[in-house]
Order: sequence, then structure tokens, then C-alpha cells
Amino acid sequence: MAWARISNTSHDDGAGTLAALVRERGGSGRVFAVTAGHVLGTHPDAALDDEIAIEWPQAGSVTGVTVTARLCAWQPRFDGSPADGIDAALSTINRADYTQLALVPGLLPAGVAQPVVGAAVVLQSLRGPVSGQLLGYVSCWMRGGQNFEHRYFLEDALCYDLPGGSQHGDSGAAVRDAHGRLLAIHVGATPPGTQGNALGIPIQRVLDHWGVDLVTGSTQPSPPPLQHSEPLLPTTHRVVTSTGEAAPTTAAAQDGDDRGVLIRTVWGEARGEPREGMAGVAHVVLNRVRAQRYWGHTISGVCLKPYQFSCWNAGDPNRAQLLTLAVENTRVKEVRDVVDAVMNNRFGDPTDGATHYHNRWMARPPRWAQGRTPCRFIGKHAFYKNID
Repeated sequence: MAWARISNTSHDDGAGTLAALVRERGGSGRVFAVTAGHVLGTHPDAALDDEIAIEWPQAGSVTGVTVTARLCAWQPRFDGSPADGIDAALSTINRADYTQLALVPGLLPAGVAQPVVGAAVVLQSLRGPVSGQLLGYVSCWMRGGQNFEHRYFLEDALCYDLPGGSQHGDSGAAVRDAHGRLLAIHVGATPPGTQGNALGIPIQRVLDHWGVDLVTGSTQPSPPPLQHSEPLLPTTHRVVTSTGEAAPTTAAAQDGDDRGVLIRTVWGEARGEPREGMAGVAHVVLNRVRAQRYWGHTISGVCLKPYQFSCWNAGDPNRAQLLTLAVENTRVKEVRDVVDAVMNNRFGDPTDGATHYHNRWMARPPRWAQGRTPCRFIGKHAFYKNID
């Protein structure tokens, strides 16, 4: 038995599964329970210090054991702010309840696992362990909440394939490697048509975000943590996604790889522009990737981030065409050639480092451009840099 059920009893919007216990760095002694953020925080009145119930079965008892915790942090906040690749929540546990939880058989992992494409994974589901295989990254829209639905965008969630998929109540569960080390927090099913069928948030990302360390059940050292500048997996390990509205949903391109997403983005934003204008849009994407800021950390993440490139917006007429566009099609050849040249450093940046642009003939420039001087004009677009 390696699971415990967790829910927000102050503001209930469904229950999930406890992933792990963590402790604050720096010797404060505070200990927290970790689960998915959408398990505890989707109720519109969810607040700091909400009462959190954690319960698990006990041998020889029909009632089981329940302890309480206090909600102290969750991400996303489900108020329109970005998720930033995190769907997790921390709840403070007192020392006595922590002692009880630490004795739950199999609850504490052996350490922290680093993602390896093709590696075996095990979801610690409420119905028992479910084995599968890690496939790579997915950046997609999610829908969280049982009675109070919220949409939020997750960049670079881990995607894995589980026989039969996950089930309701698995959100927040631990995803471990074959050695019992914690890899990720399970957050839900993938969009329809995705190569894999389950998504998780890398536990290392959660530990670094809140400055906590995993409580383990082994004295063996964990693998060294990833450096912040390193991707969890090479960006070529993109998972095939399709279209549709689901829980979660996606705005990703059909093949999901960085090259394909960039070709579609340039086609949607700059087809009909001179080659220099197409290259300018491609370089804006790459300049954002190099900045490693809230715009995104990979080509796909930057292109698909909500409300950044209008061709991917749900109401934009380009979007439906992009989702069915074959990037090797002859009508895409010129855009494809320019993107390949840019990605292979054969077409220099005509924008001089721009990270933003807009159509020059807009009736009113976007708010971020007001009072700013473009660094370049190319075709119908005005390009800008040094925009926060």
C-alpha cells in the first residue's frame, strides 16, 4: 500500500491522491504533504489555512486513519495567472501527524528520479500500482476542477503511457521509476489523440519552485538535481498530440515537435511576407527561448503559450488550418525552407534581437507597444526589443 487520499474539507471540489512528503530547506523543521494543485485549489473560495484531510486504510479496520493538514501554497492559483509548468499544492502537517504518515507502508519513495525517455514508470494509483513508459514532453491546455472548472496552460509536462490510462481520483498520485524513486506528480489524462495517455509534473521542478526537499524512505543518495538551465529532457523528445477539448485540452500542433510547431507558427503569422519577414517571426520565437523567461523555455512552449501568437488563439481562423497543416506540403515549402535555415544558423536575425512584433497597420497598437520605438520594420510587421 503506497497511497493516501487527500481533499480540501474547507472548500471541497473533489479528492485526489497524496504524492509525497517534503520538508522545508534551511532547518525550519516544517513538513508538508504534496499533491496536485487542482486537487486542493480549484474552489473559488480556496484560501490559505484551509483544512486538508489525508486518509488511508488501516489493516484490520474498516474506517481507516485520517489526519489533518493546512493548505499553505498551490500553483496555479486558478485566477488567470500563469501556471509556469507547476500543478502542485503544499499543506503543512504537524509533527504527530507526520510521524503517522511516515509509517504508511510504501508511502515514502527511495529518492528523486530524473526523467529518461523510454524508462519504466509506475503510477501509485488508488487501485494499486500501474506500470507504464515515459515518452517525453507535452505542452497543453488543462481543465481542472470537479464543480468549478478552470482552464490553465502547462508547459513541458511529462507524458507517459499507462495501460488503460489513469482514473478519476488519481490526480496528485506519485509517479515513480522502476527503483521506487519519485519522478512526478500525476495531474491527469492527455488531450485526445496524444501519443501517450497520462501527464505529470516533474517532482524536481516542484522541489525547486518551493525550496523543499523530498522525505525519503531510503538512506541511498538521490541522483543529483538538474541545473535550472537544463531541460528535463532534450527538446527533440516531443510527444505527438492532436486537437480537441478535454481534461486536459491542447492547443498543440499535430506532430508536437519544435520544428513542426515553428513552421506552423511562421506560416500562420507571416505567410505571404518576404523571406526576411518570415525569418523575423522565427527569430522572435528563438529570441524568447534564449531569454528563458515567462514567455516559455522551448520553441513549442513559446509558440503555444496562450495569447502570444494570435494564430494559435482559439478564435483565430488560422488555428484550424494549423492543426491540420502538413509541414512537408508543397504549399508550405517556402516557410519550411526559411525555418530550416533559421534553425540551422543559415539565416541571420533581421530583427536585431526582437522579442515582440505586431502588424503595422493595426488601428491601435497593442498596449505593450505604446510609447516604444520599433527596432525594425519588415513587411507588414514592426519589431521591438527590450520589452519586459
